[in-house]
Parts: sequence; structure tokens; C-alpha cells
Amino acid sequence: MDRASTLSALLSLVLLQFTVEWEARSRVSLAMSADVLRFIGDKAVLVRDLASLGGVSKGAVSVSVGYLQRHGSAEVEPAARAWDV
Repeated sequence: MDRASTLSALLSLVLLQFTVEWEARSRVSLAMSADVLRFIGDKAVLVRDLASLGGVSKGAVSVSVGYLQRHGSAEVEPAARAWDV
């Protein structure tokens, strides 16, 4: 195995361990945090904008929004279609 492959494998293990620890302590997955939650702050965000902001599919946003709503972590206002966190 060459050095680049070894380094890649070692970095993968570090990322895997970080993910396992994150998800053991968090109510949401690391992927959901990276894809959706990082764009939600003090101001409302339009749900339709989340896919382009996060560079993820509309389907991924839909799953994340549904999960956050079911677990009481976010509200979607139907009229404005915006997040209220």
C-alpha cells in the first residue's frame, strides 16, 4: 500500500470515529447537521432555499425537515414556508 492510500485510510478512520461520537451525543445525524442545520439561525429560512444553500437534493431536505418537525426541533410555517427555530 502506498503512502497516499495509507493516509486516506487513516483519515477515513478519524472521520468515522468523529461521526460515531457526534451521533452518540446529538439528536440529529452529522449529515443532517451539515446539510440543513448549518443554514438555520436566528432568522427564518425558506424551505425551498435549503436545497440550494446546502448543495443537497430536495429529497434530502424533505427528509430532514420531516425529521426535525417530528422531533420538535423546528417548525414550518405553511403560509411563508419558512423555518422558525
